[in-house]
Amino acid sequence: MGLSCGARALKFCLFIFNLVFLICGLVCLGIGIWLVLDKYAVDNLAEATSKVQGHEKNDGLRDLVSFRTSPVGKKLPFC
Repeated sequence: MGLSCGARALKFCLFIFNLVFLICGLVCLGIGIWLVLDKYAVDNLAEATSKVQGHEKNDGLRDLVSFRTSPVGKKLPFC
């Protein structure tokens, strides 16, 4: 006995919904790994976003990078 039409449609919608979340999660994981592995990735990302927005702004991202490279920041665990 197979599924009814509504159950099949619901199963398909749930599959697509889960697939979208899987892809978004993998993209976030990939960006996170890239930021951890590349020493200058956060700085490059901050520069790229400021160029896209069309103006230079200080949102604290550069301060975070400079703190992480300071002697005190190196001793703290990466959160």
